[in-house]
Amino acid sequence: MPPDRYSELASYGQAKLGVILWGFAYDRRHASRGVRANALHPGDLISTGIDKDSTFLRWAMRLARPFSRTPARAAATSVALAVSPAFEGIGGKYFIDGKERAPSAEARDEAVRERLWEKTLALLDR
Repeated sequence: MPPDRYSELASYGQAKLGVILWGFAYDRRHASRGVRANALHPGDLISTGIDKDSTFLRWAMRLARPFSRTPARAAATSVALAVSPAFEGIGGKYFIDGKERAPSAEARDEAVRERLWEKTLALLDR
């Protein structure tokens, strides 16, 4: 995105999409060794303090605070995926509130996953 068209929210969304794509690519490469990776959505509004450097987010979170999740509630799916026997051996999936859901069409695009994987390796000079 050109600097003159920068958007905090769009950049945040792109970063999150990248994490999902990369995690699915990682899972595909390492599942046969028993190493699994999943992606998740912790919730739409979480009181984390991410708003401290953004005037827009700070005002938005003030208005939304009564409806937002606590960090502990938002972390519940992450914790469950990491330690619950119910998720053992499961990988390459996307979860919301502990339930498997279909990720966005962009996150399901295998060609995009592979391009991101290859670009990451190139940046790491491997």
